[in-house]
Amino acid sequence: MNIVFLGDIVGHGGISSVSSFLPLFRKKNDIDFVIANGENAASDGKGLTENDFLEIIKAGVDVVTLGNHYASKQQALTFGKKYKNLLFPLNVIGHGRVNGTNCFKIKDTYIQVTNILGQAFLKEVVTSPFETLSSLVSNPDIPLIHIVDYHAESSSEKATMAFEFDGGLTALLGTHTHVQTNDALILEKGTAFMTDVGYCGGYPSIIGFEPNSIIEKNLYKINTPFKTKENGDSIINGVLLKIDEESGFCKEIIPLCLINGKEKEYGKINL
Repeated sequence: MNIVFLGDIVGHGGISSVSSFLPLFRKKNDIDFVIANGENAASDGKGLTENDFLEIIKAGVDVVTLGNHYASKQQALTFGKKYKNLLFPLNVIGHGRVNGTNCFKIKDTYIQVTNILGQAFLKEVVTSPFETLSSLVSNPDIPLIHIVDYHAESSSEKATMAFEFDGGLTALLGTHTHVQTNDALILEKGTAFMTDVGYCGGYPSIIGFEPNSIIEKNLYKINTPFKTKENGDSIINGVLLKIDEESGFCKEIIPLCLINGKEKEYGKINL
C-alpha cells in the first residue's frame, strides 16, 4: 500500500499547489491514501474554514489533520463535527466533541489516523501526549496500519515519542515547523519517523509566508499580520510511505521535496 503524507498546507497558495500536484502524482504512483495537515490553509495562514477543507479534499486528499491553530477559525469547531476525515488534536482539552482519531477503510484495508499536539513551547492546554497515545495504542481494536501526525515545536519531543512507540505504530510524522528535516528513517522495530515533513505553499518564503511581512514584524517590530505567499513558485513537501499490509509496518519512507512539480536538486560534492 502506498500512502502520502503532506506537510502543513499554507494559505490558498498552498491549496492551489496541492491541487496542481496531487491528482497526477496519485495516478502515476498508484497512491492509495493521502493525509495532509491543513491547520494553516486559511487565507491568513491560521486555521481552516469549511471551504478550505472542501477544496483540499477536492484536490485528492483523503484526511486532513490540524494542530495548534485548530480553533483559529471558530467555525471549525462547528463544521468539524460533520466530517469523519477532519481530525483535531486528540489530546487538546476543551475543544468539544470533534474527531481526534478515526479509522478509514481503503479497499479491504483499515487505516487508523491520529492527530496529537505536543507540549513543549506551545501554549495550548493538552493532556499528556504520551498517556493519550499509550491508551490508544493499547486498544486492541486499532488496526495494524496506524499513522500519527505529531504536531509539535520540539524536535526532540517528536523523536522521543517515535522511539518510545517504535513497533506500535506504522509511522509517527512531525508537523508544525514547516521546515523539512533530513532524518526520514525506519526505526529498529519498524515504525517510520521524520521530525518534520515540511510544508506546501509559496516558494521561496519564510515557512510559507511572504518574507517582507515576517521581516517587518520580527526585525522592525511593525505590528502587521503575516501574509501567506500566494504567487510565484511553489513547493510540495511530504513523504511517501510504502507499507506492508500484513505487518502494518513501512517497507520504505521516501521524502518528497518538489518545486513546481520537479524534484529539488542539491549541489554535489566529491568525497
